[in-house]
Amino acid sequence: MEAVRNNIRTNCLIQELDKGLAWYIGTHITGGYKFLMQHYSEGDKICMFGFSRGAFTARCLAGMLHKVGLLPRSNMEQVEFAYSLYESREPEDVARARKFKQTFSSDVAVEFIGVWDTVSSVGFGAPLLPFNASETFIRTFRHALALDERRAKFQPNAWQYKQKCEHCFSLPRVQGDGVKNIEMLTEGIKYGHDSLCWCGDEKSYHNGELTDILEVWFPGFHADVGGGNEKNTERVTLANPSLRWMVTEILKSKCGVIFKRDAFMDWLPTLKRRIHAFKAVSKKPPPNDSSSHVEEQDFEEHTIEEEAGAKMYDMLSEKPRWWILEVLPLYQYWLGEDKQTTHGWRLNLGRPRKIDQHIPHLHTSVLRRRETYPGYKPEDRCTFRDQLKYVHEDDDLCIS
Repeated sequence: MEAVRNNIRTNCLIQELDKGLAWYIGTHITGGYKFLMQHYSEGDKICMFGFSRGAFTARCLAGMLHKVGLLPRSNMEQVEFAYSLYESREPEDVARARKFKQTFSSDVAVEFIGVWDTVSSVGFGAPLLPFNASETFIRTFRHALALDERRAKFQPNAWQYKQKCEHCFSLPRVQGDGVKNIEMLTEGIKYGHDSLCWCGDEKSYHNGELTDILEVWFPGFHADVGGGNEKNTERVTLANPSLRWMVTEILKSKCGVIFKRDAFMDWLPTLKRRIHAFKAVSKKPPPNDSSSHVEEQDFEEHTIEEEAGAKMYDMLSEKPRWWILEVLPLYQYWLGEDKQTTHGWRLNLGRPRKIDQHIPHLHTSVLRRRETYPGYKPEDRCTFRDQLKYVHEDDDLCIS
């Protein structure tokens, strides 16, 4: 029994260290990869979701699928080698990965990625892993970001736009207004580089349509927006606006994700009705959909004003031990006063996040929170404040 207890304690210690040091991030990525190997069938739509390190993992998994493809379910022995090709930045391994993909793998694409507050570093010792670099590999990308987080090891990791290819110096293609998909951004935080330059991506996915990208900032700290700071029994939380936005974006994209309508009954009845409305206009309603006939009940849903005014949890105040990392020099990337990317060692000292997108999108819940807290003005941290846009999930909704 003593040996069993020691083993349990050791496993618990390893799990806690993994949370901080991300020793096993590769295991999490290959775990998702193996799941797809076992369950993917031709014609399936791949959709990925995650929060924090789960968001980082989902985006890395998309990068791995783009770089080495998806192995057949009978070829588990090759997974570790495929991962080594994915994480390598050596030029010969980039070419080797392309040949590996052509020889052993299916060339799949990702339909939808929905993530909450991807952080630029998942811990000390975390590997520098590439995200996807293709302009078309992911059809839709949605990202909910936390406006108020300020911890040093929780720097936001937004979508990385590139102004030109490092290898052939070609410019990326532009779609629509030329801003929605290719914004004139700096290179930003460097955790999560492109895996391949687009000139080396011989295949165009999704009929050549550029990835539809939207990143929206919400009031709250990291786990306020992504969820986890409040008990499951708490109805009014800062996590609700981002959840409602994400679910609505999933429905708009028609990516095929099926929701149980009653899953939101007690918490967000408007989402319950919205899911029902989308199902009503669907050409192919999901089989055995008993949730479409859930009996209506009389709910009084909390308002967005109540949600936006909910309590925030600043971990630097709630758990002062986080200040240890604030007073240690850490290597960071940031936008200087000349609006150019710079990097180096610096003390974070609880510095709030800067919003560096050329066209920042803030959710309207920011405005609602200001009605409760007049001094709340996160837009002052926008580098390009004159381009600021406020968005709401109903802005372009086409159903009644």
